[in-house]
Amino acid sequence: MDLSEPEQLRPWLASESCFHLITSFTTAQVDGMTTPPAGSPASVAMTASGSTLHFSFALPQGNDGIQGPPGEVTALQFQAAIASTSGNSNSISSVDMAFGDPEVAVLRQRLNDLIIALRR
Repeated sequence: MDLSEPEQLRPWLASESCFHLITSFTTAQVDGMTTPPAGSPASVAMTASGSTLHFSFALPQGNDGIQGPPGEVTALQFQAAIASTSGNSNSISSVDMAFGDPEVAVLRQRLNDLIIALRR
């Protein structure tokens, strides 16, 4: 059945037999999708195999749009901007005091690891 022709589809949908048919399927599967040129009609081919309803879609490409504005920065500007960002954490000093609680000492070490990693 070609669902791109609504006039062919209406009588089938209006009949009670279509609802009986639909309830006999336990699985729906998309077998394929194509993109015909812009302006082509959209269509769906539907077939049945056992308890599986199979669909193949044809969805046309959209029309070409206008060129959008350029991005805020070029790739080269972006690379230059982030090249020195690891220095942003230089003003954060590490935690160098000793703690008697072993769990707090582990936490201190992990915090220091994070601060060092930010500087790379």
